[in-house]
Amino acid sequence: MRFLKRGRPKTNRPKVDFGTKELQEKRRQHLTDEPIDLCLKRNLINMEQHWAAIHFRWLHTLRYGVTSVRSIDTQNIGGVERRSENLVWAKKKQEEYFAALNNLESNHCAELLIKIVIHNEWPKFLRWHDKKFFTLEDHREHKRLIKALNVLENDFGGKTIYHPDQTNDFNKYYCAEK
Repeated sequence: MRFLKRGRPKTNRPKVDFGTKELQEKRRQHLTDEPIDLCLKRNLINMEQHWAAIHFRWLHTLRYGVTSVRSIDTQNIGGVERRSENLVWAKKKQEEYFAALNNLESNHCAELLIKIVIHNEWPKFLRWHDKKFFTLEDHREHKRLIKALNVLENDFGGKTIYHPDQTNDFNKYYCAEK
């Protein structure tokens, strides 16, 4: 089930970065990008696979909370009041999360996906600046990520679409002589 976009339509604003100078520099160097977003930006995954990854992270966050560091006001602890309909909804989402996780584990691709999508660890195939050439291990890791995202896409109601040109884009981007 996919959710429709709600709320006010986007306005055409000029693409000006209003952050601090330090943050602007970090964004220019892509230090604020997440690995799964960078995969989409470089056409290593498609939009449906990206959506499935973000949905999986959202389900994980509902179950366990945010995995990154955050500040909490200990004097004013608030939250959502748990009502019976919220508990039913939360239970449904937990079941969806654990079904997807079990399916990933049965396909031997849960660990890689959790590292990349939930913990934002950089996969080897995106660390192109660390080395001058692309290895077979990088290619295998990319294929395992595609397999994991296709499993998720199936679990969340999408069609599995493995685009052969994803591998071609991957090779074109990483194997081109620099």
